[in-house]
Amino acid sequence: MIERYDTYTDYCATPAYQQWLGQWEPPVGDISWVDHEPEWYYSGTPRHRMQERHGTRLAYHLLDTLEMGPRDCVDIGCGHNPHPGLWGVDPHNERHRDELLTPEWYTHNWGQWAHAFTCNAIHFCDQDTIVHNIAKVRGILRPGGTAVITINRARIRDFTGPDYDPERLYHTLGQTPGITRMVWMDEPQEAAMDGNTWIWIRQ
Repeated sequence: MIERYDTYTDYCATPAYQQWLGQWEPPVGDISWVDHEPEWYYSGTPRHRMQERHGTRLAYHLLDTLEMGPRDCVDIGCGHNPHPGLWGVDPHNERHRDELLTPEWYTHNWGQWAHAFTCNAIHFCDQDTIVHNIAKVRGILRPGGTAVITINRARIRDFTGPDYDPERLYHTLGQTPGITRMVWMDEPQEAAMDGNTWIWIRQ
């Protein structure tokens, strides 16, 4: 249920990811695809990277683990959402969202969604509050509904301050109600694109 890897590269070398990669069809568009953020950092010179559009495959991989097919999926904190077929809710990014995300949104959507996806959107809090934010995501799921949540631990560290304890966070997240799987990458510490902790939950 809990998997711990040194780096993204170690995760991307797993048979499960490699099998997914072998059948993945990238979205149409002029984008240079890489598996993960650090791979982009070290691809070519900075000037070369500036002249290309890059995307990481990991978010698509994580979405596909939901096996949601045509069923309803909400993207909480969608930002500039590149994933077709998701209903995007966000407190900002009016041009790219489908609906405004407010505290009341969770109440109105309680128990309503078959699937939820949230990528680096609910981690702007201290390490005690993150458990409550995950519980809100689980709360909007229908019975049997599933969600995948990515977290960038650097933001939790920032909001927690000197009391931040990554090992305590590791054990707390591993006991999340409804959890079916957790993937924790020790590195990178800063993972702004795809997060360095991924949590799968079921209602």
